[in-house]
Amino acid sequence: MQPMDESGEASTAPRNEFPAVPGVADLAYKLERAMERIEESEERVERLEGRDAD
Repeated sequence: MQPMDESGEASTAPRNEFPAVPGVADLAYKLERAMERIEESEERVERLEGRDAD
C-alpha cells in the first residue's frame, strides 16, 4: 500500500521513517549510540571469555 496524494494517485515521494516530532532525531541518535556501546561491551566480554578458555 502506498500513500495517496490529493489527486488520489499513489505518491512516489519516499515516506519519512519517523514522523516530524521534535526530539525524535535526538532520541534516534541516542539509541544508535547506546546500541554501539552494547556491541562494544559484547565484544569485550567475548574477548575476556576467550582468554579464560586458554
